[in-house]
Amino acid sequence: MDWWSPAISAVAGLTGVLIGSWLATRREEEERRLRFIQRQLEEFYAPFCALRQEIRAKSEVRVKVSKTAAAEWAALFEGIESPELKQEIEARHKDQFDSIVTYSNKQVVDDLLPSYRRMLDLFREKLWLVERATRIHYPTLAEFVEVWNRRVAGSLPASVAEGMGHGEENLDSLYADAERHRDQLQRKIRDGRSGRWSAHVSSLRKPGRKETQP
Repeated sequence: MDWWSPAISAVAGLTGVLIGSWLATRREEEERRLRFIQRQLEEFYAPFCALRQEIRAKSEVRVKVSKTAAAEWAALFEGIESPELKQEIEARHKDQFDSIVTYSNKQVVDDLLPSYRRMLDLFREKLWLVERATRIHYPTLAEFVEVWNRRVAGSLPASVAEGMGHGEENLDSLYADAERHRDQLQRKIRDGRSGRWSAHVSSLRKPGRKETQP
């Protein structure tokens, strides 16, 4: 037997162990990365975007109802010239149409504003999961909610809020960033799972070592 054969075998064995250890470490790092991404998505970005979508849907319904109600109210008086008849029509329908405004105002206080506050809660509770590009929008959201808190408490006139430029359009950049990160995280998770499955299938297809025949 050649003297170098045992040395070659030893080096090959050690190399195999080192490579196997390196691959195992890489797999563990990738698993940790995917678990972190999963938590980012499930604990912050997905619920945050869901709140945004719910607020937007309800706000769109409110605007649609308001416009339709205004058109219907005007239609009630179309072609009516008599002041007495106009007063009669107004008295008959006023409470019903006023209830639309009452409901919308109550919805802002009891439903929409708590959703905005929940967005702030998500930032505070899950800040360590939030990407830096998203965190920079936190002060804007905090200001938006605080102005609403003051308005609801009756300590800030609507004209002052308007003068401050208060409006949900100030949150557009935050919403766009959150939705972009949500989509990116979903793709990373999907691609990561696909990669792990491909690696698993490849390992199953590798031929086993043949036994040495006597």
